[in-house]
Amino acid sequence: MKIKNVVFDFDGTCTQIPVIHEQFLKRFHEELNKHIFALNTYTLEPNPNPVSLQEWEDAKDIVRKNSPKAGWTLAVTSAAPAAADPYILAHEAAKFILRNRRKGKAEVDLPFELHSISSAAHEAPWRNEAKEVIETLLNKKINVYFISNSGSAKITKLLKELLGKDELPPNLKVQSDANKFRISELPLADQQFSLPANAIASYEALPVLHNVNACGRPVFLRRGEYFRSICAVLQNDIDQIKETVFCGDIWEMDLAMPHALGGKIHLVKRASPFDTYEYELKAVMASGGQFSDDLNALRSLELSN
Repeated sequence: MKIKNVVFDFDGTCTQIPVIHEQFLKRFHEELNKHIFALNTYTLEPNPNPVSLQEWEDAKDIVRKNSPKAGWTLAVTSAAPAAADPYILAHEAAKFILRNRRKGKAEVDLPFELHSISSAAHEAPWRNEAKEVIETLLNKKINVYFISNSGSAKITKLLKELLGKDELPPNLKVQSDANKFRISELPLADQQFSLPANAIASYEALPVLHNVNACGRPVFLRRGEYFRSICAVLQNDIDQIKETVFCGDIWEMDLAMPHALGGKIHLVKRASPFDTYEYELKAVMASGGQFSDDLNALRSLELSN
C-alpha cells in the first residue's frame, strides 16, 4: 500500500496493556476510595463504607458482561465498548458503583486524578516492535503522527526516550487531548475562522451513525474534536486523508470516523483479557481495512510520492 501519512493512536495501540492492567485497576480502586469514599458526601465525616475489593470485582464483572452493548460514557454519550481496555473499564465500574450507591440522586463526576495517578504509577511500556516500526516509516519519508486522548507532553517524552533523540524529527508529530470519546459537532469558531470550507464540508457530510449496529447500540461517527485533531496534523489539507492510514486498537473510537472520511484503517487487535470483539474485525474487513496482532504489518507501507 502506498500512502503519505500514518496516524497512530497511543494507548493500547502502541503500548502493552497486559503488562500493567492488573496493577492499574488495583491502584484505581485505591484512588477511588481515597478521592470519593474517604469522606461521607453529605456529612464530610470519614466514610465507614469504602468500596470493598469484592464490590470492585463485581462491578468490573458486570461491566465486562454488558460490554460492548454498554458503552464508555465519559462524555455522556456512549463512545466505545465499556470494557475495551482497563482505563475505560475502571471508569465504567466506578460509575456503576456510584450510581448503585446513590440511587435516585444526581450523578457525581469522577475526579480525573483517579485515572492520572493510577496511569502514572503504572505506565504501559511501548510494544516491543514500536521503535523499529516507527523508524522504518520515518526512513521511508512517511509522516508519522500520534493523535491520542493522552497529553502531548507525555507522548513526546516517551517518543524521545524510545527513539533516543533530544528532539523529534520533523515528520513525527504529536496531537494530544483529541477527546475521541466526545460525540459533538464542530464549534462555531472552527466554522467561522479555523477550518477551510472543504474540511467543514467533509465533516458535515458524515452520517451521524455507522450504518451497522453490530454491538447492540448506536455507533456515533461525528466526533468534532477528533476531527479537529486530524485537520491539525494534516495542516488543514483534508484531501490528504485519502493517503493516510489510521492505526488504532478500538475500531469505534479510533477508526470508524476516519474511514467514513475516506481514510484507510488498520486495527491492532487487543490482547486478553480485553480481546477485540468479533464485530470490530468484521467492520474493519467490510471497510477494506486490515488488522494484525501487532504493529509489524505497517512496515510494508510505501511512500505514495
